[in-house]
Amino acid sequence: MRQRLFSVRIQRWPLKLAYIVVVYFGVGDGVGFGLRWLRTPELVVQIITGLLHLALLLYAARIFRGRYEEVEPPRLWWQMTARAKLSRRLGILASFGVLFAIVAFVVSFFVPPRDSVSDGIALVDDAIRAYLYLGSAVRLGRRERLLEPEVWAASYGSTIVDVPGSTLRVQVIETKATAAESGSQDAFLRLARDRRGVDVMLGGQRI
Repeated sequence: MRQRLFSVRIQRWPLKLAYIVVVYFGVGDGVGFGLRWLRTPELVVQIITGLLHLALLLYAARIFRGRYEEVEPPRLWWQMTARAKLSRRLGILASFGVLFAIVAFVVSFFVPPRDSVSDGIALVDDAIRAYLYLGSAVRLGRRERLLEPEVWAASYGSTIVDVPGSTLRVQVIETKATAAESGSQDAFLRLARDRRGVDVMLGGQRI
């Protein structure tokens, strides 16, 4: 059962959105409504729903896949998204939540109607999210810099292009006449984003 759950992969954004709406909010908040209907103490409800939302978030991080990310291999335990940029943005968003939660927690001691325990739980929840996403951003950024593809200059129009420092040879075949037919422009070899091939770039575009 556990193996089946973690073998699921969601790559298309409509399905990701459906998971967030139906599973994350639907199931998570639905459990909270059910517990309140059973007259469960509010503190217990908030702890349970907070842990459930966190578990559903971590599960999403395990099964979601980015556009250029390999689908089958499992993600590293710390990886929350496919790219460092997205992890950074979500981490910053969660950090703003932490700031608001801190303000609410402090205000709760001076405004009687507010519940300091609820605000404290919200603060811990947002802090965990910020830590997870920002940690993922730092590690992914470090890995992306190490794996940054090297760009080699090549003369466009050559049949065979030798790549320095590697045994890789790429055949460039022109199928139709272009403005670069005279060979006055340079083409560039760049490792493809999926790291399974090589793109030939000319004039800032892939050919």
